[in-house]
Formats: sequence, structure tokens, C-alpha cells
Amino acid sequence: MMAKLPKPPGYTETHEKRSERIHGLLDRVRPDRRPQIEKRLAQVPRSLRANYLRTVTGTRSMKLRCKMFCLECCGWQKDEVAQCTAKACPLWEIRPCQTAKSKST
Repeated sequence: MMAKLPKPPGYTETHEKRSERIHGLLDRVRPDRRPQIEKRLAQVPRSLRANYLRTVTGTRSMKLRCKMFCLECCGWQKDEVAQCTAKACPLWEIRPCQTAKSKST
């Protein structure tokens, strides 16, 4: 189980609801996968944690799963996904955040 962190200044009820939502999503994860997912979740930017959990629990579309995979691969940097050069990746043709220039190459 994730340790509770002290509440930062400016913490609101919205943060509390988001935290409850994330813990609710974590409860859907199979017990054998949970330790690895919690470890990885600590590396995910806060703004993307709920989407990350929705993808690993299978409650989101394949499009979002591809987006989260690409973001994770590129260190959670949207700009890097658009500039991806890993053309051997099976998701390269359908990766999100493509620029017009990278689509034509």
C-alpha cells in the first residue's frame, strides 16, 4: 500500500478526491501486479497518474493506452513523443502528438 504523504500547502478537497480515485483504481489491479505498478506510479507525473492507472486496469481505450506507452517510453515528455525516432517500435506509425513533418517521413 502506498504511504500517505504530508499534505502540501494549498491542499484542497479536490486533491483528496483525486487521491481517493487513484486508490480506488489501484484496488482494481491484480495483487501480483500491484507492487510493480505502485513502483512505476511513483515515477508518473501527478497529472497523468489516473490515466496511467486506467490504462493498466483496462478501463480506457486502446488509443489512450498507446499514448501512455509512448509518454512513458519518452520520459513523460510530450515533445519527445512527437520527435520519436524509434521507427522499429510497433506503435511508431500510430503514436500520438505527431507533427506534420514526422508523419510524412
